[in-house]
Amino acid sequence: MSNLPKWIATPFLGIEFDNSVSEEFNTDNHPIAASLGNEDGQNKIDATFENKKGKIIVSYLKNKKNTFFLKYLSGIKDYLIKSEPGYDSSIDENNTDFLIIEDFNTYGLTGDLDNPKKGERYKHFFLSFSKSKSGTQLGRRGQGRNVYFIASKIRSFFGYSIQSDTKKKLLRGTCHAGQLTIGEDNYNPYLSYTLPYNDQKPELQNKKETKPITDEIIINDFIKSTGLKRKDEPGLSIIIPYPLERLKINTLKVSYLKRFWAAILFNRLEFEIDNELIDEKNIKEQCKSIDIDPEYIDFIYDSRTLQDDQFNIFDFTEQHITEDIFNPSIFNKEKIDGLRKNYYAGKTLSFKVFVKIPYKNSEEKKSFFNFHLKRAVTDNNLKRPALFMRGFLQLPEMSKKFKYNSKCLAYLWVDDHHMSTFLGDSEGKAHLKWDMNHRDIAKNYKVESAEKIFLLINSCLNNIYKIITETDEEVDYDTFSSFIPKVESDENEEDKIEKRLIDDFDINKKGKARKITKKKRKHKNITKKMVEDRKVEGGFIIVKMETTDKKDFPMVVRSTCAYNVRRGNPFNAYQPERHFKINQGSVRITREEKVKDLKVIDGNRIEFIALEDNFVVEIKGFDTSKKDIYVKTRKLKDPIELRLVKNG
Repeated sequence: MSNLPKWIATPFLGIEFDNSVSEEFNTDNHPIAASLGNEDGQNKIDATFENKKGKIIVSYLKNKKNTFFLKYLSGIKDYLIKSEPGYDSSIDENNTDFLIIEDFNTYGLTGDLDNPKKGERYKHFFLSFSKSKSGTQLGRRGQGRNVYFIASKIRSFFGYSIQSDTKKKLLRGTCHAGQLTIGEDNYNPYLSYTLPYNDQKPELQNKKETKPITDEIIINDFIKSTGLKRKDEPGLSIIIPYPLERLKINTLKVSYLKRFWAAILFNRLEFEIDNELIDEKNIKEQCKSIDIDPEYIDFIYDSRTLQDDQFNIFDFTEQHITEDIFNPSIFNKEKIDGLRKNYYAGKTLSFKVFVKIPYKNSEEKKSFFNFHLKRAVTDNNLKRPALFMRGFLQLPEMSKKFKYNSKCLAYLWVDDHHMSTFLGDSEGKAHLKWDMNHRDIAKNYKVESAEKIFLLINSCLNNIYKIITETDEEVDYDTFSSFIPKVESDENEEDKIEKRLIDDFDINKKGKARKITKKKRKHKNITKKMVEDRKVEGGFIIVKMETTDKKDFPMVVRSTCAYNVRRGNPFNAYQPERHFKINQGSVRITREEKVKDLKVIDGNRIEFIALEDNFVVEIKGFDTSKKDIYVKTRKLKDPIELRLVKNG
């Protein structure tokens, strides 16, 4: 038995692990399904062979026997018990479910397994835990790997890989067990599932540099236990045991689709989930499910496949760049007239902009980015925000930089190596936007010159649009409903009333409140509030509003709660395994009067039918000594059966 794999912990030796990433487990603003789709998809695109199409297969498996637990997870439970509060050790040994994510046409975890070196994929994925990383590949700042920890109730995952260069197979498990103390000794928060130490054979395993499992008998048994689809193809398979309840298959499908539809469109990626294949042949049809305008998809594809001679060229490599460098003076009248004629004829206007990338410690390099504009002809409610891409990765929050999304289709993309590296260094952990103030920009580039490039990228679409259309500075209110690829709970429907200036509510069904702007009067819709929540000791109580009439009953009520956070959305930050689950543990429904069909959803939400105006629901048992409770309660739209009751 001594030569079989096991979970092992390492004392703090300061060798492999250069920092703990507990602070990176913050999902306040990025729900876990969105984070998993974003980070995993980015990992796959980065690891795909050049000039090949990557493939991601996502599947779900439930094992109703204890065989997998006994073989692969039994050793982890004792460590989790010894960990800091908040780490779930309540493992159901007889019901092990897995979320499995596999990639194909990728490099796999290449590198020297006996003497791992910095920069190699194996070491970077399993053995390096650093705060920063520059460049265009191998991920950034650990978030790409950490999201797999976050996705598991027990903060664990396994990685099985076949190296593309050596064809070697390797298996390793890892777990973030938090602040771990055994006896009087502190241990590294990262556990490893691998071969145990062997003092007699240090070449197989030693305490300085733990090695992965390469025994094919052990690996084949693991493959059989998990049902992996990988045969002999290089790549990486991620196996996440006990995935969080919020990681539903359909939610993950939406997450991957919203973030990587463009990569699928350009035949760079295909995606299979629950045996459904999404590729370049059906992506337009799939995008209808997330309300993306087909005209917009055609515009994106046509723009990126244009020949070089169809671009208008701007070369700013020898000029001082200012935010308003795109102004009418850079065109002659004939050129502007030609661009305007083509724009209003529905043709795509294409531009290529050359600049110098101001490396701090090496020679400046000439590089470029491309952008396109096209008049939006159709008038519908489908989404068509400005698209910003580095390679085949979308930067969704950048769409806010373009102010005229409802009037004009816009696309900016970067594919040249030096510009891609420059912008890649400015991206945060979630790869949502380019940030000129990111620390890696100051570290690697001449800041003043670098900021000019960001100003140029942020302003070029707006300035060219205004020149072509002779538009003065104004606010395009429809832009505020731009498509942001986050997988939201339906609780966030309530937040849209607070966050948006313009909503797409049915104004015939709801009252109006006037909101004054500098240009003209705009209408903001307000939904009448009919129920409320009030704080009580250790929790809250739900009752009707004083203004609610008896005739409004019965009604369907929803209430969602979470511990409040210093910043971000408390509901996105909610983690049932670390916070609470209603009617499990100390948090309980303590009163339930004049209601029926009460059910608990996702651990922090209840829905019920309030039968009469004196109904009461009370929930208590929260740890309010350190954290406040954030609650939102509202009446839902009456289902048909309630409408029939009220109408007699």
